[in-house]
Amino acid sequence: MTKRLDNIIGERDYNGLLASAVPAALVATAVVDKGEAAIATGTVLVKGEHGKYAPASAALTAESIVLVLSEDVDAGEGSETVAAYKTGNFARSQLSCAEGYKLTANDFDHMRQAGILSEDAID
Repeated sequence: MTKRLDNIIGERDYNGLLASAVPAALVATAVVDKGEAAIATGTVLVKGEHGKYAPASAALTAESIVLVLSEDVDAGEGSETVAAYKTGNFARSQLSCAEGYKLTANDFDHMRQAGILSEDAID
């Protein structure tokens, strides 16, 4: 079966993650560590010592390399390469982290210094 070149392929619905177009949301690829099952869009990821990313489960530091997941992922069976935001302005209510941890004002400050802004946005 052939596809017409003027068809829209892979269209996505608005999910409310981005609060503003300023600053520009830059996307990078990241490898999510094996064993991280069912991670939702908007999860704050932190790069571990082994070079792979996992949901933030402890306080961020100035040295933390942080990304925001742009798509749902399931890395339960093995490591997965995913798209994640390096910078952008995000709706604070849409950001999450590992179960049992809640982002603090200090975490948001470290994220801001890395280019990941957040604000309270009304849907």
